[in-house]
Amino acid sequence: MKYFPVAILAVLIVAILGVSRYAEGHKAENQKDAQTSSPKAVVTPNNASKGTQEAGKSEHSPDWFDTFTWPDGVTAWALLLTLLVIDWESTETRMAAQGALLSAQALINAERPWIVMTIEPGKETNEFLLKAVNRGRTPAAILSAGEGLAIIEPETVLPMIPEYSRIKKHEAPVMVVQGEYQIVLRFNRNHLRGMCKDRDQFVQIAGCSQFTYVFGNVVYRDSLAPPYAVPHETRWCCMVWLTDDPDEFFFTDGSAEYTKHT
Repeated sequence: MKYFPVAILAVLIVAILGVSRYAEGHKAENQKDAQTSSPKAVVTPNNASKGTQEAGKSEHSPDWFDTFTWPDGVTAWALLLTLLVIDWESTETRMAAQGALLSAQALINAERPWIVMTIEPGKETNEFLLKAVNRGRTPAAILSAGEGLAIIEPETVLPMIPEYSRIKKHEAPVMVVQGEYQIVLRFNRNHLRGMCKDRDQFVQIAGCSQFTYVFGNVVYRDSLAPPYAVPHETRWCCMVWLTDDPDEFFFTDGSAEYTKHT
């Protein structure tokens, strides 16, 4: 199927040349017949114009034959087919370039660092560790980490765009090699109190009358990439439920906008 347009083009060229040869031969026969078989008619001043037009009609081939005659007709078709070939070649080149770009991007994605967030229980009661684990093949350089708090009514959804009230930027990037991790957040009730605007907001969360979400992001770059490369981002979102059962205190939740990876 790759060379199907070339085959069609070859067929068209052969067809045009054949029709051109037939048109030339047919035109020559018409002219010869007109000269040998037509009697010379007496032309009067009244019918001179009419006789000339009728003679022209009898001596010429149909109008559409002119589009295949040599050299004007065939040249026009050659130019048209040349433009079609150029367009086909440019399309093939563009598709090949896009395929090469996708292959290169796939190779880059396979070799780049990938930060994935995991949650593990801490040593203290109702303490959880949020870890940024590098699941990629090259070291990740963590540039910053943000976090935010959202309290919403039941049967409602989180805001469309997460807003991080706290952003910690590292003066020197934190390096995380393949398979290793960096603790991004030690979450417990004291940390939650610090995130609240006042004591009343914390009491509101403790009452479990509304849904509470703690969310954040980790911005990092490939340590092997040039400094001007666009950083990557991993977002995370967890629902907070204050209870004495550690398994239900802090668990992953949230929409795609709050948990996406780039």
